[in-house]
Amino acid sequence: MLDYFADISDDGSKVALLSPAAVLIFTDYKNDDFLSGKLTKIPLNSYSQKEGITFKDNNTLLITDEKSDGVGGNFYELKI
Repeated sequence: MLDYFADISDDGSKVALLSPAAVLIFTDYKNDDFLSGKLTKIPLNSYSQKEGITFKDNNTLLITDEKSDGVGGNFYELKI
């Protein structure tokens, strides 16, 4: 089963969706119709299972992953 996690920036201008292989950033949307705006895909070059995402500020994301078989268990900061 694939898990997806999301967060919205404090100013409401960006939505980040964490998928197993990428972070999807939605911007320039109308009201809460996030799919009506611009989509930016940021590939993740990591094979660990991502577990959480949150905005640190409007241009920085914090991401966690699960530790399994000696891989993962990290805390990442991603500038967007």
